[in-house]
Amino acid sequence: MIRFASICLLLYWGAIFVATHLPGHSLPRLHWSDKAYHAIAYAGLAFLLCWAIPLRKGKFLGHLVLVFAIGTIYGGLDELTQALIPSRQCDFKDFIADIVGVAIGMTVYLALRTCLIQFRMGRRLISGLSR
Repeated sequence: MIRFASICLLLYWGAIFVATHLPGHSLPRLHWSDKAYHAIAYAGLAFLLCWAIPLRKGKFLGHLVLVFAIGTIYGGLDELTQALIPSRQCDFKDFIADIVGVAIGMTVYLALRTCLIQFRMGRRLISGLSR
């Protein structure tokens, strides 16, 4: 059975892919810098990656390295493929914003997980949502 976390991750990742590969002229006007939107999108992606990738006992650091690598590599590939879309461009600053977002998403995941495991109900919630 596909885990709930995996379904959330796939849907979110698909939405990011579609949003970043629309032609530039079809995008709405942004109220903030596009770097903020990149960071927010990749924070969500990293959070969901942390949640969806199974955590093995004693391999917590490896889990984080894997999530960071996946988020960073995808951010780079995403920027490179945008150069193929009309009215879009590959921007190194967007890539940096993606990496910052990955770090933020991982940090939020770690903080939330740390808070939840302090309580029995939180541990049950984590266990139930990780199936």
